[in-house]
Amino acid sequence: MTINWAFIGKAMGVYVALPAVAVFNGVMRDAVMLPALGPLVAKWLGTATGIALVYLAMAFGLRVLREPRGSADLWLLGAIWMALTVGVEIAIGALLGMSAAEQGAAYRIWEGRAWPLMLAAMLVGPRLVGARPGQAGAKATAS
Repeated sequence: MTINWAFIGKAMGVYVALPAVAVFNGVMRDAVMLPALGPLVAKWLGTATGIALVYLAMAFGLRVLREPRGSADLWLLGAIWMALTVGVEIAIGALLGMSAAEQGAAYRIWEGRAWPLMLAAMLVGPRLVGARPGQAGAKATAS
């Protein structure tokens, strides 16, 4: 299995748009969904719309890249994007003065927190939306 590092590098540019999409979704959730639906429904519906919007941005961004890519490339990209997302969240939390316990609370899905679903979506998203037509089961290509 060979990873196409040129594809991975170019696809990192797509990642830059994803936080902007997520922020837009969060603003809309708080402004529209929260007052109309209440906190619990707004949180889960906001997560669903956030995942959908992020997938649209991923699909568009990855579609314009001309680099060949295989399954291994897409899974690696998803793992990198997920790790970056966790890192960005930790950094923002630290800048806002949040404790590790406060930040960790966002990952407690058993308490109704939806954030882990977004992380799972970041992991599998490139594989779900990033295969080129006719390349769904493609093998990784050499760089």
